[in-house]
Amino acid sequence: GKLHLIERFTLDDVGTLAYEYRIEDPQSYASAWSAVLPMKRTEGPMFEFACHEGNYGLRNILVNARAADRND
Repeated sequence: GKLHLIERFTLDDVGTLAYEYRIEDPQSYASAWSAVLPMKRTEGPMFEFACHEGNYGLRNILVNARAADRND
């Protein structure tokens, strides 16, 4: 594919980290698009979303894959 993802983290101030991303994919979108998400400083460690989602995502992937296998 032609997907191009650009990510940037910028320390806006002592309490704010800006997460910016830009998506370029001419096969899926008419034009490139981007977003900026401010992330406020919190106490304690910061975890990646996938590390603390309770592993429901993997279960759902497997359940749906098995259902798709049965329908083939």
